[in-house]
Amino acid sequence: MSLLLALAFAVVPLLLPPPAADSAEVRFLRMMLPHHAQAVTMVEAAGPRLRDPEVQTLARTIRQVQEREIGQMEALLRAWGHPAEGFPMPPAHAAAMGMATPADLNRLGTLPPAEAERLFLQLMRRHHEGALAMAGPLLGWWVRPQVRELARHVELMQKTEVRAMDRMLRARGVEPLPLFPSLEHQEKRHGHE
Repeated sequence: MSLLLALAFAVVPLLLPPPAADSAEVRFLRMMLPHHAQAVTMVEAAGPRLRDPEVQTLARTIRQVQEREIGQMEALLRAWGHPAEGFPMPPAHAAAMGMATPADLNRLGTLPPAEAERLFLQLMRRHHEGALAMAGPLLGWWVRPQVRELARHVELMQKTEVRAMDRMLRARGVEPLPLFPSLEHQEKRHGHE
């Protein structure tokens, strides 16, 4: 009986029509794509300044995992007949989901190595918390299995990496950045002082 049930769960999604452009699955993929792309950009910006082997390994892992997941998300959108490009995250949503500002990204590439490592860990940790907030609602049984599994993988990897970053931040005597900055902080981040 359990084999029959497993087979049904594997076949039924193949028989369903593609999800609509405004479905939770498509919206998640379109919002997660620029989010993941920024994580790769953060690694590229900070990479040359990272000296601690543990931070370098973390950065490489983040890049590899996020690039692989970007490929999976783009493939799903294409298979369902939806474009993967041209859907930037609205600024307010980006800030709420832990994304770094252009100024933050510029600082990563210009700070002395020890400061760049601290900022990289702080920004990436906040970034990961945002991804976890985005992935959580897609873990329900009603979500298409391909997207649910992707969200589950995002959750597993990023929770593991957040724990590692917490440990590295503690070792440096640095506090993590809050996920949801105060309104005053958001206005300063986006140049509305």
